[in-house]
Amino acid sequence: MEEPGKPPFKSRPSFRRRASEPSPSVPGGTYPVGETVSAKHLGYLFAHCRMPIHDIIARYPNRLNLSQVFYGLHLYAENKEAFDAELKQEAKFNLGDSLSDSSMRLPRVGLSSLVHVEEMFQSKCEADRRKANRDAEAKRLLIKPRPPEERRP
Repeated sequence: MEEPGKPPFKSRPSFRRRASEPSPSVPGGTYPVGETVSAKHLGYLFAHCRMPIHDIIARYPNRLNLSQVFYGLHLYAENKEAFDAELKQEAKFNLGDSLSDSSMRLPRVGLSSLVHVEEMFQSKCEADRRKANRDAEAKRLLIKPRPPEERRP
């Protein structure tokens, strides 16, 4: 069933949704247009990670060439304060202080609960030992040793 005025489903060029890209708060935007590598990312790799330009190109061999990397670093150098502020904000968000949050703490365990767990563990080990002994005894009773055969003269 096709809707009037629309091409058949299989002949449509693309039926996937395109993810909306977040707009950067720093001038320069995504570099190059339509790519996932931004001038901020290039600046981070070059200035903060101390990655040489040729290593950056080797990291993205099908996406960037030498002139694109230089242009991205030029955009980073022009807006260095804004890019660095955004990088600092992202680092602060990523690191966070999540371990001090009460939801990330382990529950408090008292000595009595530890003793109870130890007793349960010991009783389980003892039960396993008894079962292994019973199995070994049953196996021993089922397999009777054969008397040695007499030699014929």
